[in-house]
Amino acid sequence: MAKDLKKVALDKTMPNNIEAEQSVLGCILINNEIAMEVISQLKEEDFYSIKNKIVFSAIKDTVLNRKPVDEITLCEALKNKGELENIGGGAYIAELINKVPSFIRYNYYADIVKTCAIKRKLIDSSQEIIEKAHSEMNKEESISYAEKLIFDISNDVQNSSLVNLKETYLEVMQKFEDLAKGSDKYKGISTGFTDLDKILNGGLHKSDLVLVAARPGMGKTAISLNIVQHIGIDQDKVCAVFSLEMPKIQLAQRIICARACVSMEDALNGRLSQSQWERLFLEQTKFEKSRVFVDDSSLTTPAEILSKCRNLKIKEGRLDVVMIDYIQLMSGGGNRYDNRQQEVAEISRNLKIIAKELDVPVIALSQLSRAVTARKDQRPQLSDLRESGAIEQDADIVMFIHRPDKAGDENAIPNVAELIIEKHRNGRQGTVNLRWDGSTTSFKNMEDAAIKKETTEIKSAEDIKIEEVNDNEVNEVFE
Repeated sequence: MAKDLKKVALDKTMPNNIEAEQSVLGCILINNEIAMEVISQLKEEDFYSIKNKIVFSAIKDTVLNRKPVDEITLCEALKNKGELENIGGGAYIAELINKVPSFIRYNYYADIVKTCAIKRKLIDSSQEIIEKAHSEMNKEESISYAEKLIFDISNDVQNSSLVNLKETYLEVMQKFEDLAKGSDKYKGISTGFTDLDKILNGGLHKSDLVLVAARPGMGKTAISLNIVQHIGIDQDKVCAVFSLEMPKIQLAQRIICARACVSMEDALNGRLSQSQWERLFLEQTKFEKSRVFVDDSSLTTPAEILSKCRNLKIKEGRLDVVMIDYIQLMSGGGNRYDNRQQEVAEISRNLKIIAKELDVPVIALSQLSRAVTARKDQRPQLSDLRESGAIEQDADIVMFIHRPDKAGDENAIPNVAELIIEKHRNGRQGTVNLRWDGSTTSFKNMEDAAIKKETTEIKSAEDIKIEEVNDNEVNEVFE
């Protein structure tokens, strides 16, 4: 059956529209102002005709070299590459200009070219999927392979093509120019922690694997949830949280209590005051608009995470950050490993691939080995990463949580934590001081007015300024 399908596909002419290809090339020659826009939409492999591939490549090289594109300059460029005669000489270039029915429809012509190219890729990918389905792959690998092929097409990712670095020059220069003008276009996603954002060049950046590591009880989950809720609720972005340790109801209650400045102990013991209820009630509207999605399945694999994130990105139209709690609870999948170190190394490598393929920051939590407790100051270092040095290699950013007061430091200020950025591939290292609020299991900026006093208790309800809420409405909701 597979052979029959393949034969049918090969027997049919692959989707193409030569007239649209010629028209879009002719439009560029008529008006250079659209050249960069068209080049950003199309690639050489999107053209079905060999001649049109050659012409488009020459146009792109000319534009990237900051030269005008017209009939003369294009012929010269093709001649220098030894391709002019292969496309039919200058007569074919003149034909391209004369073939344009209407210049203002260049986007329409480009869309036709792109559509045909996607259909050809779908046909090629379908044949690959059929062939792989007959191989000895297990079901998880087969599904993951098929998903990746289709996902790459939907995002127009060309994994098999090499790009000359010179083509990125204009893009990089434009980026530097925008940053110099104060543009926020290339800044990262704010974490909600002011000093951390400064060290991370504006926050979390696309395709980065961010490792948050500490010994148990130091606040790995707490600080990661602080960041996720700030991104997903305050900034209205899409977040995917994979919690292998804690059920989603516990994650939700942590976030709600932290945002409302309500003691979790009071909430869990049924001792909430009227003002605490009011603050919880005020968070309802924000939570209803939240786009933070949680999966609390245990023994999740990187392949499953990638598959679920792909589906979420398609469903929501975007994906901004992924959080995984935590690496040591993950499974490598169906493969056999000689030891746990090999498995964790494979997991770590795949998490970096996920970050790059989805083009989002991935926050992965990790345990530290007991070696850190053997040192006098118990200050974490990269060699303490548990079970695999590969985690350190794969991560773009490694952050440790250090609590001097819990490490027995008599001179430590109570409830002041150090967030140590020990590795930062694209920036500087440093340490950020944060205030730990045990009652709400959350971290705060040191400069926040509400936590400047040294006491660890939250201000009383009478001291917290809240929005006016109709008492009757509140009582009606919580009766």
